Amino acid sequence: MLQRKYLIIHLLGCLSALRVQAQMAESITKNFKFRNGVYRTFEEWQKNRPTWAWDSLDAGVLTNPQTFLTQVEHLTVRKTGVVIVPDSVWGVVLDGIPYLRLPKTALQKPLTAFAGLQLRGKICYFSYETTQIVRVPITAYNPLNGIPFISKIIENERTIIHEKILLFENGAIADLTPEHFKKWIQDDADLIAAVNAFKGDALNERLFKCLLIYDDRHPVYVH
Repeated sequence: MLQRKYLIIHLLGCLSALRVQAQMAESITKNFKFRNGVYRTFEEWQKNRPTWAWDSLDAGVLTNPQTFLTQVEHLTVRKTGVVIVPDSVWGVVLDGIPYLRLPKTALQKPLTAFAGLQLRGKICYFSYETTQIVRVPITAYNPLNGIPFISKIIENERTIIHEKILLFENGAIADLTPEHFKKWIQDDADLIAAVNAFKGDALNERLFKCLLIYDDRHPVYVH
C-alpha cells in the first residue's frame, strides 16, 4: 500500500509539472510577437530567446515596412565594444516581427538584408522582390494600312516576387510551390486533396490560403 501511495504521489507530481509546462507554452499564431533583439542562430529564435536585446547594442538598422525588408548597417555590443558582423547572425526581431537574413546573392543591396516573416506558424512565409532586365521586341505599324514600318528591341525592367516558406521545426527553407507545400503537409491528407483539386491560376491564388488553414490546424509552441 505504501508503495502504491508513493507511486500515486509521483504520478500527480508529473501531471502537475506537465500542466505548468503546458501553461507556459505559447502558441505561435500568424500574428505572434517574438522578443525583440538579435538572434545568432535559428535555434535561439525557435526558443524565442534573443542572443542580444536591442538595448544592449549600438545598431544601425533601416526598415521598410511596405516591403517587409530590413537592412543592418552595424551592430556593436555596448558593454564590451565587440562588433557583431551582420552576416553572422540568423535574424533580428523588430516590434515582434522576425526578419531572417537573406543570402548576399538574393538582393543587390550594399548592406546585409533581412526579410520579415509575414506569416508565423508551423510553416512560416516570407517574400522579397528583385528586378530583372528583359529584352522585348516592339513593332510600330502604319495607322493607314496596318503595315509594320519599324521593329526594334527595347529593355524593360520586370519585378519578380520570390515567395518562400520556412519550417519552424528545423529551419528548412523552400520556394512556395504546390510541390514543396504538399511535401511539408503530409500530416494533413484533407488539405493535400484540396490542393490537388485546384489547377492553373486558381491553385497559385489559393495556395497562401491553404497555408493559413494548415497553420491554424497544426499549431506549434515556444516554451
